[in-house]
Amino acid sequence: MKLLKRLAAALDVEVVDLVHDPGRDGSGRLMLEEVLNDSEPVEIWYRSRKLSRGEVQLVQKLIEAALSDWDREND
Repeated sequence: MKLLKRLAAALDVEVVDLVHDPGRDGSGRLMLEEVLNDSEPVEIWYRSRKLSRGEVQLVQKLIEAALSDWDREND
C-alpha cells in the first residue's frame, strides 16, 4: 500500500485512480457476469489459486445451472 501511495503521489493522482475494480459499478455491487465474461482481462483467484479460463467457464456454468434451478422453483 505504501508503494501504491508513493506511485499515486508521483503521478499526481489519487490511489483510487490507480486501482480499477472490474465489474463494479458506483453502487458497491460486483457485476460477476462482467468479470466472468472476460470483458476486461482480469485474473480470477479463489483460495490463493488462480483459476484457468476453463475453470472460470466451469464456475460460470455452475452459476447458470443454479440460477435456472432457482427460476424453476419460483415458477
